[in-house]
Order: sequence, then structure tokens, then C-alpha cells
Amino acid sequence: MADFGYKIDFAEDTEDPGRVFRAMLELIEFSKVTDNTLIKYLDVEIESNLVLENIEQGSFIVWFKNI
Repeated sequence: MADFGYKIDFAEDTEDPGRVFRAMLELIEFSKVTDNTLIKYLDVEIESNLVLENIEQGSFIVWFKNI
């Protein structure tokens, strides 16, 4: 079961379709940085590995889990 997900709504016929994918990339990178920052400041001995669990068909929703 996924821990969290992101959904990006976008306008059809956009002139810059890559913007949607760049936005998702930035959200993924933000999640990794946030995990590592929390681990550092909570002073715990764990490692965070973000794994793509699912991409829903017909949408731009991705689900992730930490393992």
C-alpha cells in the first residue's frame, strides 16, 4: 500500500507539456530531501528509499512508498 501520492492537474493543449513532468520531478526531489532532513534532525538510524509503486492509467497520479 502506498504511503503517499501526488496528483497534478493540467490544462489540455498546453504549449509546454514538459512542464507537467518537470513539476512531478520537483515534487519527487522535494520528498527525498524532506525525508533526509527529517531523519537527520530526528537523529534516528534509518534509511529512506522512495519507491515508485504505481502510476494510475488515464491520469497523472503517482503513488510512492518508503521502504
